[in-house]
Amino acid sequence: CTFTRCSFNKVDFTSTAISRSRFFETNLDNSAFDYTCISDCSLVVSSFNDTSFIQSKILYSGFSDSEGMNSDWKDTDIIQCSFSNTQLTNCDFKRATLVDDIFLRVDLTECDFSSVTVTCLTVTMCEVPEEFQELFEVNHLLYSPAVFEWEPTPTDVDDEDIDVIDFNEEEDEEDDEDRPW
Repeated sequence: CTFTRCSFNKVDFTSTAISRSRFFETNLDNSAFDYTCISDCSLVVSSFNDTSFIQSKILYSGFSDSEGMNSDWKDTDIIQCSFSNTQLTNCDFKRATLVDDIFLRVDLTECDFSSVTVTCLTVTMCEVPEEFQELFEVNHLLYSPAVFEWEPTPTDVDDEDIDVIDFNEEEDEEDDEDRPW
């Protein structure tokens, strides 16, 4: 399903399964997604402020250019999801599980990450509460390669450092006999 410019304000989605759905410019404020399975969905330019996701499973989904302040994510499994340019200030992630998620330019200030399980998380250009900085920094070192960080290319390269192979050179006939092909 695709929902464009819809209003689901204060809707109760408790114990539902939502799969392969797209929400564009949609209002999901004050809604309840408790005990819900959300899979392969995307929220783009949408709002889900004061929304509850308690004990839900959110899989393979994307949240982009959206706003979800004061949302409750307690005991939720968030697996292989991406959050980009999303406002998540003052959210409660207590006891949540974050696995293979990407957070790019996300405001996580005043969020509570107490007792969170984090595995292979990529956090780039995000505002993270100071008391949880170490959690994200240590975990980031375990994730290799990072999706948005690449090794810098050298600016000066010596010609002596480069091995040149000339494939047009004739090889000795003896070398050809030793090869099985």
